[in-house]
Amino acid sequence: LSASHPASGLWPYLEFLRTERLLAAGRAEEAGLAIGSLRDTAPDSEWLVAAEKLLEEPGYRLVGPSPPLPAAEVSPDRVGLLCPLTGRYAVLGNAFYDGALLALQNINSSGWRQFELRAEDTGSDPVGAAIGAKRLAGEESVIAIIGSLMSSSTVIAAVIADLYGLPLISPTATNERIWELGPDVFQTNQTGLFEAGLLAQLANRVLLKQRFAILHPDTRVGVRYRQVFAEEVLEQGGLLVGTASFSPEATDFREPLSQIKKCRPEVVFIPGSVDQMILLGPQLDFYQNGAVVMGLSNWNSPKLKKRAGRIMERAIFPNDKAQFPGEWTAYFRAQWDGEHVPPEATAQAMKAYLATMLVLDTLARSERQDRRALADALRERLEVRVVATEGLEAFAGNVRMFADGEIAPFPTALFADTWPAAPDTTLAPAPADSAAGTEAGGSTTP
Repeated sequence: LSASHPASGLWPYLEFLRTERLLAAGRAEEAGLAIGSLRDTAPDSEWLVAAEKLLEEPGYRLVGPSPPLPAAEVSPDRVGLLCPLTGRYAVLGNAFYDGALLALQNINSSGWRQFELRAEDTGSDPVGAAIGAKRLAGEESVIAIIGSLMSSSTVIAAVIADLYGLPLISPTATNERIWELGPDVFQTNQTGLFEAGLLAQLANRVLLKQRFAILHPDTRVGVRYRQVFAEEVLEQGGLLVGTASFSPEATDFREPLSQIKKCRPEVVFIPGSVDQMILLGPQLDFYQNGAVVMGLSNWNSPKLKKRAGRIMERAIFPNDKAQFPGEWTAYFRAQWDGEHVPPEATAQAMKAYLATMLVLDTLARSERQDRRALADALRERLEVRVVATEGLEAFAGNVRMFADGEIAPFPTALFADTWPAAPDTTLAPAPADSAAGTEAGGSTTP
């Protein structure tokens, strides 16, 4: 892995693991060379410090990670929680913990099964996350791990969870590729494939648009978003008039925007990141294609609102909690006391609450007793996401837009005359984000 991915953010950690194994095999000279390489390329890494300490331990021998625990040794009613209860992110971490506890109380009060949470404090540190993940996976015998708060800690925890065959559910990490670390790593805050289908249905059923175009990043995930949106458009009877792509590192979008404008679409779907839209938004406004602009729930961002909210006026995007049952969110808001915590802490608490509800509700309903079975049940559940769209009020809760430079609910009341008399309340199944398909071929422009 180290040789194949030298530019990866995981490279220092992989080199640390390689140093451990070289020392365990008595190959001290090679271990010294590995540490030297790590010192040259990542002098500030905590994994360099950890690797150098290995050389200070006389008679050091490698004790590898425990093999996956047999199903009989796993407690099916015990779920692990990783979050920073101390350190730099303690305020957010304690809110994360409290949100998970609220979900535990909610589920346990239903009387189906009685669950318990075993929490480990990461100390706002990736090494703390690694130690905590190993303890939860081994000593505590949990059936799943929820966490950690930050992407750096979550990456380490996901690698360790994968070694143990342990499902890890990340509700808050913003790195969009964490799910690639293992087949049983789930990111409940990355819902782009589901959202693409939701937006296509909104544009066709409510806005009554017929001509669609897609402008997407030239990445495997970007191509997958294009596929899902295009399939839903065609399923609804719409017309895909054009597609264009751009490099993830692009700063000039003139050429792809010109391609899209020539197609005269009524709706343009752009599954871009916040940073991409900060650059693309002004150029989109400059070229004025006149189409309705739609994106993913990551646009529900204070950063994007501040930098490009007014420029992207009337751009539409989903609420990032649309894939969860509405009563879960309502219960959280009714029970959560956010008076003495900052808004960002409340946001983290809600994400932890919803992820914990997802895990415990899946365990309670499916009666899964081991890690593999739970991972399969979570994957199946995330592949078929249902959104209640019975009535304008319910739909308004699932969609947001930029209005006067602010993030506001989609004004469904303006479309009351076009609302179907008997709406179909179930969206077509969309693949889970952590089970995205392989990249398809080039663009299709009928």
